[in-house]
Amino acid sequence: MIHELVDDPAVELTLDEISDVLRNDVRLLDSPEALNSTAG
Repeated sequence: MIHELVDDPAVELTLDEISDVLRNDVRLLDSPEALNSTAG
């Protein structure tokens, strides 16, 4: 899960870049509810 990643500036930058590409903050997907959701 995302919250288990190392607290490192490179990791944060990568998550920011992924969020920009997906146009959605991937950090918000790091919950049991989001992982079990089938909504798009």
